[in-house]
Amino acid sequence: MACDWLAAIVGGPRKFWLWMLGVALVAVALPETGFAATSDRVRVIDGDTIDISGQRIRLHGIDTPEAKQTCQREGFIWLCGAVATKVLRKLIGDTQVTCTQRDMDRYGRIVAVCYVNGLNLNAAMVQSGMALAYRKYSNDYIGQEASAKAAQRGLWAGKFVAPWEWRRGKRLASETALNDNPTGCRIKGNVGSKGDRIYHMPGGRWYDRTVITASKGERWFCSEGEAKAAGWQRAGTPAFAMPRSNTGQSPTVTEPIKACCKICRKGQACGNSCISRRYICRRPPGCACNG
Repeated sequence: MACDWLAAIVGGPRKFWLWMLGVALVAVALPETGFAATSDRVRVIDGDTIDISGQRIRLHGIDTPEAKQTCQREGFIWLCGAVATKVLRKLIGDTQVTCTQRDMDRYGRIVAVCYVNGLNLNAAMVQSGMALAYRKYSNDYIGQEASAKAAQRGLWAGKFVAPWEWRRGKRLASETALNDNPTGCRIKGNVGSKGDRIYHMPGGRWYDRTVITASKGERWFCSEGEAKAAGWQRAGTPAFAMPRSNTGQSPTVTEPIKACCKICRKGQACGNSCISRRYICRRPPGCACNG
């Protein structure tokens, strides 16, 4: 069941605005200078960037999670970058957007403060907890950030990496595991210390502690059938199956698990190792693969 805090954000306009009632947003009077566009000419790129008639505009003084960035709360991993984008999109709605330019960044984007109906979008994003005050460039929204943090709104309700640190490569442990899983499949195929290949189902005893390392030959599966077909054994399953009744027959012994080809970024796979292309693999057929 999805958490109430996340459902409020993504559950639709009504739930979103009920959630936002608890956010003390400060309306700022519109400045006399600036440029405006109707909502049908405004495209939300991400939580801190919009496009007006082909001109990219970066919201001044704030930074939001990147599109593919994930955050964590109470063990629940959520796409905080995607949610930040959705929050900004809902704040704009079908209202006219007015922006005042502050600067121009190195990417040719206008850096601006933008408003809808007198509401400062930059401040609103920080106040909602879905953006951080970007102190490297401005101290304008430190107060809104302190308020969001104290109320544990948005990002502040759990664990996250600051967007500027995420862009430099810093990751949550949970996000590192997800980055090794580009397919989105959730069954973890783990290689043990003795080379045994087992898979862990979501909710299993060791599932959360298992981290997939592709360089060890570990992988993700989309279904149990796929894992079994590849020769992997479910965690906690005995090596043999006892007969259901006393038939006088010996227990049925499962077939040995076949070694599968590893995915090696460099060199070739041989058994459970990645080797140099100059090395000749002499493992039995079925254990080596080098194309």
